[in-house]
Amino acid sequence: MSTPSKPIVVRNAIVEVKLAAHQGNPCLRLVITCPKTGQVFDHTFAANSTESLELMQADMDTIVNKYNGGHFVFDANGNYADYRKADYSGYMQSDEAVDRLSEIIGMKQTKAGGKYQTGVAGLYDAVRTRNTNGALFGGEADPFAFDVKELGQGGDFTASLMSKWSVFSPNIELSLNVKRLVCTNGMVADAPFVTRAVPVINNWEENMNVVHAQLEPHMSGILQDRFRRMANQPASVATLSKAHKILNSRMMGDSVSDAERRNILTMMDIVNPKEHLGSVYTDRVFNDARAANAMTGHLTQFDVFNVLTEASSHYGRDSKTDGESTILLNSIMFDELKSRTLDTGTIKPSADSDHRRAFFGK
Repeated sequence: MSTPSKPIVVRNAIVEVKLAAHQGNPCLRLVITCPKTGQVFDHTFAANSTESLELMQADMDTIVNKYNGGHFVFDANGNYADYRKADYSGYMQSDEAVDRLSEIIGMKQTKAGGKYQTGVAGLYDAVRTRNTNGALFGGEADPFAFDVKELGQGGDFTASLMSKWSVFSPNIELSLNVKRLVCTNGMVADAPFVTRAVPVINNWEENMNVVHAQLEPHMSGILQDRFRRMANQPASVATLSKAHKILNSRMMGDSVSDAERRNILTMMDIVNPKEHLGSVYTDRVFNDARAANAMTGHLTQFDVFNVLTEASSHYGRDSKTDGESTILLNSIMFDELKSRTLDTGTIKPSADSDHRRAFFGK
């Protein structure tokens, strides 16, 4: 049996602040010494990070005071994962709790060769570690299947509960990974509606098992109902505009190949509300947020789910648009459980709208 990977926690660190540069841009470099063991860690933040940009806004003494005495977390290989500044007075797990959480739930480094893998597994890892430099403090339970019969052959899904923890949180957060099997498109469901928190207190392992047993059938029912409704519920013009913007941003990035870029362009044409509805609605619908939210688009919510999960799961790995897609998909699926009625008008579903369709970009 392999030894579980454990993070290294440095409390009240001795920090030396240095300047570095990348392609002529200033970067914040920290040399961090553990006062307890004397172990030294070295980390340089990216030039476009909040930490490096702060170099242009504050004097060096102020920056040193912010980091010296702070608390830092590294993976088992000494790679930076998370931190809190010197003025942090919030919760921290004990060393014993960190060991137990690492052993029971898990901790891993998700980056291979500096890049996330493509595909659904890569999407799950990228979204869940975007604030921890690729370190995943958590583990995935066995998947459970559910079937949305109204979607026909494309209605087979699997979902799995994801347990995520942090050195700086008293709770274990439970959320969902969701995968549509016909196309292996996936999403991370982390809206408040479908997340639960288990406090790290006595018997937390037993409490987690109880919550898992209760949540799986509950979540399965929610997801079945939402996908069923989404297949028949039109997306708003605002939702389609947001999806189009996300696709355009991904298409313009460096993470996709020329072939993938062509697929994304095809999806952009399908999603574009102004192209399909410009002869139906006045310009105000496309330029006014309230009007766009109120008016029906030419695709269903399930179409938007398929488009965004296809792009995120299969075409490159881009943390910005992965995150934006996750936010929009959670909004469509769960925020709209309290949904407003759209003005359906006379808009007919697009010829591209088909809940049995596996891919929109091919």
